[in-house]
Order: sequence, then C-alpha cells, then structure tokens
Amino acid sequence: MEQPKITNTKQARDFYKRYVHGCPRGCDLYEAFTPETLKAYEEHSSDELELQWCFEEFEKYFSQITSKNPGNHKLLKSAWEWHNECTPIRTVAEKLETMMNDCNGKPDKTLLKCVISAALETDINKSDEEEEKLLMRLMELCEPYVNGEERDQLRLKITGPVSEAEAKHQYMLNRFSYDPDSISDDFQTNAAEQNFRRFATPENMLKWKQEYFDEWTGKEYFFSKENMQCVSVIELGARNYGIYSRKNLQKLFDKLSDYKNCAAEDQYWHIAYELVSNLSKRLFEDEEYDMLEKFFQLAVKMLCDAPDCWSREYFGSHALDIIDQYRDLMDEKMFDILRGTERDIEPWTELVRSMRDNFPGLETDAGMDDYRNTVLEFMKENRALCAKDSGRIVGVLLYSVTHNMICCLAVSPEYRRNGIASALITEALEWLDHSRDITVTTFREDDPRGAAPRALYKKFGFVEGKLVTEFDCPSQMLVLPPSA
Repeated sequence: MEQPKITNTKQARDFYKRYVHGCPRGCDLYEAFTPETLKAYEEHSSDELELQWCFEEFEKYFSQITSKNPGNHKLLKSAWEWHNECTPIRTVAEKLETMMNDCNGKPDKTLLKCVISAALETDINKSDEEEEKLLMRLMELCEPYVNGEERDQLRLKITGPVSEAEAKHQYMLNRFSYDPDSISDDFQTNAAEQNFRRFATPENMLKWKQEYFDEWTGKEYFFSKENMQCVSVIELGARNYGIYSRKNLQKLFDKLSDYKNCAAEDQYWHIAYELVSNLSKRLFEDEEYDMLEKFFQLAVKMLCDAPDCWSREYFGSHALDIIDQYRDLMDEKMFDILRGTERDIEPWTELVRSMRDNFPGLETDAGMDDYRNTVLEFMKENRALCAKDSGRIVGVLLYSVTHNMICCLAVSPEYRRNGIASALITEALEWLDHSRDITVTTFREDDPRGAAPRALYKKFGFVEGKLVTEFDCPSQMLVLPPSA
C-alpha cells in the first residue's frame, strides 16, 4: 500500500478518518502501514484530537436531523458511526426524543439501538442533575419497546438495583472488585450507585463472594469458556478477596482434581494457567508449599491433557516457567543444603545404592564400598553437599576444588522436580573457580538416562565437551566456560 504523507494535523485527521477510526490497533493498521507512517501520525495526533475529530464527524450528520425529516434515519446511521461515550448527552438527547416521537410508536431497530446505547454508554457529569434527567428520559423512551433483559439492564445502570439479589449479580459482573472507582464505572448516575451501595455492605460483599465460591466448587458446576471468562473462581478463591483460606483452597483443589468431569476440554489450559498465575505468589508467601505443589502437579496434568492449540502452547509454556521458578524458590525454603559429615554416611550411601543403576561403576558391592570410602574423603575436605528434608537426606553432590568439577549428583526419585538438584549445583558452583573451566561428566546424548541431567546442566550454562568413557560407559564431559 502507498504510504500517505503526514506532516500536519490536517493530514493526520484525514488519516484518522480513513484508516484509524474503527480499526483495532495492533491489527490491520500495523500490517498496512510502516512504522515511520504510524510514528508521523502519532506526532500529529492525540487522544483529545481523535475525540474532537469523532465529534466533528458526528455533528456533520447529526446536526441535520430535524422533525419529520424523511432522511433522519439515514443521517442518524451515518452519525452513529462516529458516536462514542464522550459524545455529550445534551447534544443527542433532544433529537433522539424528537425521532422517537415522530415514529408513532414504531421505532425501527437502528433508532432504538441508538437510544439504548446513548442511555447506557454516555459518560455524563454525575453531579449535573440535568444530565441525569436526560438519561432517565432516554430510558423511559425506549422501555416500552425493549425486552425484559434489556429493560433490567437499563434500570440497573441508570436507577440502580432494587434488591439484594440484583446488587449481588451486579457485583459478580464487576468481578468482585474492591476498587470504588471500578464499581462507580458500572453505573450511569449517582442514584444508581447509591442504590447499589445500600445493599453492598462490606458484610454482604464478603457473603456474596463465599456464596459464589461455594456454588462454583459445588458438584453441579461445570467450567466452560463462557463462565471461565466471566469471573475466575480460581482468582476469587486464591487472591486477596477476603475469603482466602486453606479450607477454600482445598475445596478448589478437590473440585478441579475431577477436571475431566467438571470442565470443558478446551478450557484445561485456561484453568491450569489460572491456577499457576493466581496461586503461586500467595501460597509461596504463606509457606503453603505442600498445597502449592499439589496445584502445580494438577496444572501439569491438565496441560498434558489439553488439546493442541496456540493457547495451550503459549500459556502452557508461561505456566511451566512459573512452576519451575517457584519450585526452585520452594527448594531454598523447604530443604536445607548442608555439608555432609561422617554421621551422614549411611543414609547417603543407601540413597545412592537405591539408584546405583544410574551410576556406572557402582553396580557391585565392591563398587559401592569404594564409593563409600570416596564420600568419606570428600566429607573430610568439606566437599560433600547434601539436601535434607526434616533431617532426611534426599539429595547429594560431591565436588572437587582440585579438579574444578562436579563429581556426583543424585536426588531421591520422590523428591525430583522440586529444585533440589538445582540448589545443590548452585551451592557447589559457589565454591568452584569460575576463572577456568568447570566440568562434569554425564551420559551421552543418545543415552535416555542423560536427558534430564544434560538439560539441567545446560540450564546453568554448561556446553558439550569431549566424549569420554568412564567405567566402560560411553559418557561426555560438559563444560562451564570461564566467566567473562
């Protein structure tokens, strides 16, 4: 497309009228025009100017509307393409009423739609009683011609709820916000807002949230795209909305554990992401590590079962990144990384013995005896690290300062994916010389046993080194190059 020249406000106005108005930013606009063209437009426009240009176009058509004019409907349709919430209510109310009076009780859909949108969407000065009266008049004009749902919507926005049930429903639509400004935006008039607050006491708002939470975690509730988008039960129960408790978290976990029977399959990724993004910070700060890990495992299962789609890949990868981050943080909090001593030698060797098939050279009792003696030597030199959970050894690592290398790393299978290996490596690297190569030897790339350790070491910056053979096992040295 030929790029228009924009060097002044008039050219920016023409560009706005032709291309920007009604075009979602970041979509077609950014595909059709170069960054230079869009930058030039931004330099010669502003939000205020765009509103002014809209109103000028609106007025060009709307000002021609007169009583009994057969062309009024065409003018109204053209004008309304430029109408927005900032169009003054005083400008539109009188002529809309004129057109409603001219239609002899039979307003067409276009006219009725314009009256309703003016009543529901126009920003007014709530301290101006005259503007509030104009909104009330617009509501009265269209009430005889709208269905019950539209009538209730008009009444709620302009006069406010007349019962606790209506106020509760409006509060839910507001996503249970505590923000007074956000609640105020839900209502067109001061009277409507005051009627809402008459029912929405702090005690009632807390009660409503718990009632909705109980409903959503009940047996009959089914999570689909529609109600997941409306209000997130996870956000409500997990964050600081006044009903956060371990009891509610357990109810949430119990409900979602049955996700195959209580949620639409295409929402698995959504629920998993909501769990991770909303729960992690709060549960971690409250040191609810066991509960957090349960939700993490549930989220991973849901992502695995979710259908392949862009959303699953995008949000799933973000969720897994968050899980890895908090598991590392939990490891630092939950497990003690200590220097192994001779008192630890028996549980240390028993842990490694239970996994000795993954350690070439330790398959025999003689090999284990040699390993035990080696560990004792490392313990004497303070080069033996162990992770303990309530005194129980669940992970071990040996490192050599002389050879500047990590020699042995093992984590109990039931404690894996909790950041223990990362914590042990991090501690060992603190004591090794980063001015020269730091090395570790593990299984080769074509050995399935090497997938997890190779990925772990590469996360710390290790790169592939030379191929070697240790204890008759094809292996490879990984190298952490010197720091710059």
